[in-house]
Amino acid sequence: MARNGSLVPLMYELWNDVPEENKNAIWPEVQDNTDAPLEFRKNCLEKVANTWRSWKHTFKVHYEKHKDDEDILTRVPDERVQDEQWPILVRYWNEDEVKLQIKNLSLNLISAY
Repeated sequence: MARNGSLVPLMYELWNDVPEENKNAIWPEVQDNTDAPLEFRKNCLEKVANTWRSWKHTFKVHYEKHKDDEDILTRVPDERVQDEQWPILVRYWNEDEVKLQIKNLSLNLISAY
């Protein structure tokens, strides 16, 4: 479910930015395919959020590898990513402010060790 681009789009910066409508659509999918009790809903959504972040990171790594090759960046790297979402992500990652945030985060992680 976390890798379903129509259910949980990658174009949102953070999981908290994903509309509640989308998050609320996840639980019925879980119920249709499992016998998970309602008490499991919060844990399930946390797992989906973690999987979504990891999935998004996969494409960030792809972007970083090919950021100087416009031809590659115009092609959606996975069929589960909706065509209109990929250019939004690429534009976002190309923003100077975002590049600076990523650089600062990397420096903070390095200095923490």
